[in-house]
Amino acid sequence: MRRFTSRRKPLIKAVMQNGSLCDLRDRCCDGIRARDLSFSNCAALLHGGRIERFGSPKDLVTDPQTAFVATFVGTPPANLIPVSNGIFWDKWSDGELEGQSGSAMFRPEELELAAAPSARTLTLDFAEASPMAGRFMVTGVRNGLRLTAIVDLLPDLIVGDEVHFQLPRNPSGFFTNEGGRV
Repeated sequence: MRRFTSRRKPLIKAVMQNGSLCDLRDRCCDGIRARDLSFSNCAALLHGGRIERFGSPKDLVTDPQTAFVATFVGTPPANLIPVSNGIFWDKWSDGELEGQSGSAMFRPEELELAAAPSARTLTLDFAEASPMAGRFMVTGVRNGLRLTAIVDLLPDLIVGDEVHFQLPRNPSGFFTNEGGRV
């Protein structure tokens, strides 16, 4: 049996339906694409030499139980926005998260782009836009925060322009500062 080791990246082992193991490190850069796991019926995501999550590929993508899994699997992976005492990225509060700190998860397909800033937008610097299955993946960065949205229309932006990410009312999930899902 082939031995799997990794010192630089978390290790993914997918148990294929025939029971053999497949090392997916050569198929990913920053994360695991859903299609890379589509051939398996279960997978283990290792982080720091320990199993971070074990389950079906669908569960890894749709129901991540840790912040690490949320930001590692999926194309693109989920967005995590810092929350401190119920306040999102030092901008607005959420009564349901009052007093809690950690990260709110928003899926890229839940975000929209707005023409101007508003109460539920985060303004970042436009970094890139890439075509993806008939839609566009738009990424912005600012002060260590990186957000990606999947949108229907290519925005008329150049690198460095401000881009306003409109967030839905409720996050898809919330992770504590220790990384566990609440």
